[in-house]
Order: sequence, then structure tokens, then C-alpha cells
Amino acid sequence: FFFFFFFQAEDGIRDVERSRGLGDVYKRQIKDYAEQKERMTNLIKQREEDRFNAKQEIRKKMIDRQYEVLSSIKNMEEQRLEKQVAEAEQKEKEKFEEKERKMREAKDNIEKSRLAQKAKRDAEAERDRREKEYYNSMWQTRMQELVLSPHR
Repeated sequence: FFFFFFFQAEDGIRDVERSRGLGDVYKRQIKDYAEQKERMTNLIKQREEDRFNAKQEIRKKMIDRQYEVLSSIKNMEEQRLEKQVAEAEQKEKEKFEEKERKMREAKDNIEKSRLAQKAKRDAEAERDRREKEYYNSMWQTRMQELVLSPHR
């Protein structure tokens, strides 16, 4: 708080300079008051600016802290998502490999079955050929016996 006192010329206060009358004293007092008021206004403005800057600095620090918190949350979320994506990709890869393995097994089983069927047909064909040879040989022998036999 500031108090301003205005002195009248009648109070006995005079300028060191030679006075030209009461008007000069009043003019000087008004000038002094205006300068003092301007200084006070400037000081108030400066304090308000300092307070504003301090509040801005506090806000900036709060924003920076919140930014860091949100950045860490974002990073954790990105890591979690990357982990989930990697797990999903691994699961899909395992599914695909399992499907491929089953297809290979099915192809192998089909190939084994085909080879077994071919071996069975070959064995039947060989048995039929031997049976045919046996019967041919037997009939030839029988024919020769009949041709050579005296019962004619």
C-alpha cells in the first residue's frame, strides 16, 4: 500500500528553486504523482507478468509431465499391441504349419496306399501269371500224355 501526500504551499514547503507561485508547486506535485503512479502501474504490470510467466511455467511443467505419462502409456500400449500381433502371427504360423503337416501326412498316406494297392495288383498279376504257367504246363503235360497214350 502506498500513500501519497500532497503538500500545499501554505505548509511552508517550498522548492529550492525560486518559486514562481503556487501553480508551479501544484504542477510539480502532479508531475511527481503521475511519475509515481506510472512507476506503480509498471510495477503492478511487471508483477502480473511475472505471476503469469510463473503460472505458465507451472502449466508447461504439468503439460510436460502429462505428455511423458501419456507417452509411456502409448509406448506400453504399442508394446502390448506388438506382442499381441506377434502372438497372433505365431499362432497363424503354427496353424499353417499344422495344416501343411497334415497335408503332407495325407499325401504320404495316399502314396503308401497307392503303393500298397500297386504291390497288391502286381502280386495278383504275378500269382495269375504263375497260375496260368502252371495250368499251361499241366495241360501241355496232359496233352502229351494223351497223345502218347495207347488208347487211341
